[in-house]
Order: sequence, then C-alpha cells, then structure tokens
Amino acid sequence: MLAVALWAALAAPQSAPSHPRPAGKVTRIRAEDAPSIDGDLSDPVWSTVAPLPPPRQRLPLENAEPTERTEVRVAQDGKAIYIALFCYDSEPESIRATQPRRDADLDPDDRVELVIDPLHDHRNAYFFQISPGGSIGDALISSNGARFNKAWDGIWDGRARITKEGWFAELRIPVRTMATLPEVTTWGFNYHRNIRRKLEAVHWASARFDTPLFRLSEAGDLEGLDGLEPGIGLDLVPYIRGSASRQRLPDDSDLLGTGGGELFYRLTPGITGALTANTDFAETEVDDRQVNLTRFPLFFPEKRKFFLEDAGVFAFETGGGTFGSSDLVPFFSRRVGLARNGSAIPILAGTKVSGYEGPWSIGALGVETDRDGDLENQQLFATRVRRNLDSEHTVGTLITSGDPSGREDNTVGGFDWRYVTRRLAGGKNLDVSAFFLKSFTPSRDGNDRAMGLEVDYPNDLWRWRARAREIGDDFDPALGFVRRRGVRAYDGTFAYQPRPGGDVRQLFFGVTPQAFTDLSGDLLDTAGSFFVGALLESGDEARVRVVPSYEKVTAPFEIVPGLLVPAEEYSQTRVGVNLQSANRRDLVVEVDGETGRFDDGERHDLQISAALRPNGSLQAALETEQSWLRLPGGDAYVLVTRLRTELNLSPDLSIQTLAQFDNISESFGINNRLRWILEPGKDLFVVLNHNWQELPNRSIVPTDTDFVAKLVLTFRF
Repeated sequence: MLAVALWAALAAPQSAPSHPRPAGKVTRIRAEDAPSIDGDLSDPVWSTVAPLPPPRQRLPLENAEPTERTEVRVAQDGKAIYIALFCYDSEPESIRATQPRRDADLDPDDRVELVIDPLHDHRNAYFFQISPGGSIGDALISSNGARFNKAWDGIWDGRARITKEGWFAELRIPVRTMATLPEVTTWGFNYHRNIRRKLEAVHWASARFDTPLFRLSEAGDLEGLDGLEPGIGLDLVPYIRGSASRQRLPDDSDLLGTGGGELFYRLTPGITGALTANTDFAETEVDDRQVNLTRFPLFFPEKRKFFLEDAGVFAFETGGGTFGSSDLVPFFSRRVGLARNGSAIPILAGTKVSGYEGPWSIGALGVETDRDGDLENQQLFATRVRRNLDSEHTVGTLITSGDPSGREDNTVGGFDWRYVTRRLAGGKNLDVSAFFLKSFTPSRDGNDRAMGLEVDYPNDLWRWRARAREIGDDFDPALGFVRRRGVRAYDGTFAYQPRPGGDVRQLFFGVTPQAFTDLSGDLLDTAGSFFVGALLESGDEARVRVVPSYEKVTAPFEIVPGLLVPAEEYSQTRVGVNLQSANRRDLVVEVDGETGRFDDGERHDLQISAALRPNGSLQAALETEQSWLRLPGGDAYVLVTRLRTELNLSPDLSIQTLAQFDNISESFGINNRLRWILEPGKDLFVVLNHNWQELPNRSIVPTDTDFVAKLVLTFRF
C-alpha cells in the first residue's frame, strides 16, 4: 500500500503554484529617527515608510478580501529592523487580549505572527508574535516548517496598544538577534493576522488553505536589507544563583550560592559556537505528571533552554510528519544531565557548534557530566549534518557517542533523506522521508538497526499519511529514546475534511490504522480509529471515534501497583467522544471520554480541562485525568489532577503556579515560577517548589522545599 501511494504521489503532474509571490520594500532610516517602541504609531518616521502590499484572507474564505484592514510597514537603520502593525478593527471593544505574558499561548487572542527568513533559503526562519495585550513571543522554524522550536528566546522588543480604531504595535528586532549574510539583501517574509472573534486569518503571502504560515517556501520577499551591522557576534550570558532547600524525610537542609554561564560567538554569519560552564536549569518548568497504564516507557519532552535553542538543527527524520511522533528519537537531549528517574546530574561543561552555512546545516555537541553516586563523569557527544541537494531534496547524517548511565560504550550512526514539494498537482503539498540507523554496543550483537519510510500528503481537503518502520531488538541508542524494540510498525492517517459553509466551518471524516508485527512478521498488535467530527462557525468542535484493537501480551505486566494483566491475546472495541468549546471564550472547556472493553475487562477514561481567562491579569486552568479499570485480577482507579494559575502584573512580570496530584504516587507538588524581564536580555527568575506525601495512615506530611533565585544577564558585542 505504501509503495503504491508513493508511486502515485510522485508520478502525479507537478506545476508551479498559480499564486504570485508578494514583494515589499524595507525603508532605510537614520538611527536618530528610529521610532520609540511603545505601540504609538504617531512617530513621524512611520509616515515616510511605505506600507507593504495588503494581505488576503486565508480563513474562512481562501484568498478573499479581509473583513478588517491590516497594514504593515518595515524599516531598518543598519542595527535593527522596525515593524509597525496597523490592525484596524470596526469593533475595538471586541478585540481579544487576555494573554500579556511573554511566550504565552496566543491561540485565544487576536494576534499577528511573523516569519522572517534572513538567509532567504526558504527552509529556516525566525518566528515573532505579538498580541494587543502586549504579549510577545518567538521561536525558530526549520525544515520548511516541519520543526518549530518555541523554547528559543531572542533579544528584541515589542509593544502594543488598543485604541478606538483597532490595535497597533511596534517591534524592534536587532540585526544581531538573527543570523544574516551581508550579500543577502532580500529576505523571506510572511505574516498572519488572527481576528479571534471571527475565526478569521489573513496572510500576506500564499493565502491558501493548503499553505500554513510556516511553509517558508511560499513566503514573500522583503527587499532593501543592505548595509546591516551585525556586530562582532559575541554574547556573554553569565548567571548568579542562590538557593535554599530542605529535605524532611530525612531532615536535611542546604544553602548554596553559585554562578556560571554561557558564551556565544558567531563563527560565520550563520554558524554559532557556544561554551557553557556549570550549566544551570533552575528556571525550567516541571514536567506534567503522567501515570503509565501501558507496557512501554513514557515520553517526557525536553524543556531545558540550552538544549532547545537549536533543537531543529539536531532533529532527525524518523517519521511522524505533520501528525508528530515521539516513539523513536535517536538523539534525545533529555538523556544529557538527567537520570532516568528525572533527577538532575550536574553538567560541568559543554561546547556546541550549530547553524546554517550555504546548503549545509551543522550541529555538534559535547558535554561532560559530573559524578552521580557510583556513576563516574561521562563524556557525551552528538553530531548532525544535513545538506540541501536542491530546493526540494535534503540528506543528512547523525552520530552520537556515549552512554549517560555509564553502562558501556555506545555509538549510534545513521542517515536520513527528505523530499518536500509544494508543486504537486497545481500547488499541493507532499513530504517523503526515509531513514536508516545502526547502534554499536558491545553487549548487543543481534539486529541493531532501525529504518523507515514515510509519505505525507498534508493538505486541507484530503490529508493522508502512510508510514512503515522496523526497529531491531538490539537497537540501543543510549542518547536517544525508543518506545518499542523488535517490531515492524505500520500506521497512517487518511482524512477527508470538506468545508460545507453555513454554521459548519469544516467536517472531518477519517481512519487511523496501526499494526505491529515482530521481526518474523507475526502479528503483535493492531489499533486505530474511525472518526467523524465538525468544527462549527462558532469555533466549537466535536468528534466521535470508534477504536477497535487487538493486542498480544507476551508477558504479564503490572498496569498499576498490585494489579496484573495476564499474558494473553485481547480483542476489544472502544468508543470515544471529544468536545471542545471555542478558545475565544472566557471559559474554555474540553471533555474527552472513552469507554469499552480492555484486556478481558473494562476501562473507562475521562479527561476534563477548564480554562478561565476573564482578563489578562489572572487566569486559571484545571485539568483532570481519570481512569476506572475493572479487570479479572481486580479493580483500580487512577487520578491525575493539575491546577495552573497565572498572575500577570505586566507583560514583563508574571507568576505561574502549577499544582499536581496523582493517587498512584500519593504525592502532591506545587511549582511557583516568577519571571521578571528587567529589559530585553536581562531576566530574574524566582522558583519555589513544595512537595507533600500521603502516608499509609492517611496523614499528609511535607517532604521537601526548594527555593531558587537566579539572575541572567546578556552582554552583546
């Protein structure tokens, strides 16, 4: 089936997109005439800057005239790029502005998102966003939109304000914040304006259903970016940290002060070298709790800024396409500096080289971790190189070396290939990727390979993906993550998504088949779902799914403490419903329930989340996940609850709290995190953590408390 789909896709006629690529002019201004960044667009300089060509509507009507006027003007003075956003609105009282915090999720709000491609390679770009509430955010985009790295924090400034005519914003992005080349004077550029109450989106370039904003190959052009002054490319980022902690079981306390930092230097305009010493992650958000009700390990995402800043450079094409995948990650940076139980292992020092040079993408990382109990210092390495063969083909290689657990020598090597076209059958999208990996571990000499092929057709009306992979039973990436070994896996997604109009914005009909066999071809599991759904014009959404499955449990496993699932074959069918209210409302509720047979018994799952966002100052969200298990070996109830609150005193000062409880560990924890942006590039973090444990006699006692204050400064030359 996969081979037929691939042949049909590649054999289909290709043609250039029929829509024109817009172009605009950046006005050169004098540094002394630069506007004040305050959201007030009455600065005289803006009257001398010509607006870019107007955008077109992408949603709900493709390439239609927008219902509200948007005007964007761009200027530069050699040291910075200045962007003025005129977002006129006939109902300014209805503008959504509930998220003022930096790097907030702006999906509930009106906003403008921009992508800037300074190297003009149509594959890698910088993402910036701003809302009328004053929230600014940024990210890195790579692989023509396939990778989105929200953890990146650039040094720039943006301010917005609401008036009786709409909302208006100004951005100042220093040239040194982005990798540039002096000979590249035309940059890729696109922007998206979201008018939340109307569920309307406008694009400057390529206002089509099949073209999301991150599709850099479809961006427009900004001309006139010559005479830029990027500086010498040196950033010093020291930190000082004070901490106090107390363990109550047993009783112990510590008071510590330390420091360290990072040095970044632009080796070339597109490649940066970095050194880190006494690396610290005190401000990193804690993980969401998960309870594992499967036979396989759970995946916890990387959240540490040092590793996420250029994660797209190190990303390897193991499949997942538009729908994502985390069951095979050959280089998983979370293995560095974290034990498998989640406890931190200090990083003494590290070096990193990453970036883009012509058709090349290069990443190299070397880290030394400290002793941890009986574990000696470990030296860990990863190298990733990719090359663009042309505008549509990319090949790459990955090598990792070292084992964070210190068990034995381990090396992994492999290569990947990706073909991406936006010219299929008159402008449709097609992604094809393949990979091969091999691990080298002295104690594992069997099938130590992994390989796969994927074809992805990520378009609006018809959306499908087909994937096949094989993972050897001795494949062992010590610096990676593998959910399941010794299997051949086949899965896909096939969906039809028409837009009927009227009260229904879009309908969804689809199937997601999945099958696992062992390496001899004997069936192990099948799963998948048949689903139907509807997105209403109001923004509310509903989906219903039927999930038939077959599972061969080859060895008993403990699904929760004290409850075993026997080694047998199980066939079952479950039914699920998902309901979501529109994210533009002050109260947003999502309910997901699934019920049916489960391993010779029954299982009922219910997930409920409710987010209250009446204004930008105080917000709260409650999430609960519950499972009721009724099996021949006994019954069990599993509960995970999270409460998130957010107090925003200004766009630069916020306090976030996450309280979590689960009844399996019978523990309760609170993480409090204050971030104060003193000015762009200077941040103060204050973190306070409390944990409690429920004892067998049902009493609840505190177990530990941690307090950290950390000041991070950036000096740029």
